[in-house]
Amino acid sequence: MKPEMLDGVLRSELEMMLILKMKDFREHNLRSITKDNLLDYLFNVKWKRRDKLVTCDIVNDIFDVTASQVFDYLRNEGIKNAASLRIEDFSDLISR
Repeated sequence: MKPEMLDGVLRSELEMMLILKMKDFREHNLRSITKDNLLDYLFNVKWKRRDKLVTCDIVNDIFDVTASQVFDYLRNEGIKNAASLRIEDFSDLISR
């Protein structure tokens, strides 16, 4: 499932739930997770194999997501992305 596949009503409900979840993360001092990170996690993990979403899925899945699930997803994505880089791409990390 891709974000573009959502109709206007589901898109606005998703946006509202994302705002509430981000507020929850902020209240727990989890400021490093962005709305885009959460959205990527949902579409690439939770909803990856779904053809259709309904409001109750959106609400349940968003409120069930933990910060550690998002962090694990981001870590794994970082590892996958780093595997395709060349050594020159890390020159700013390597001191001479």
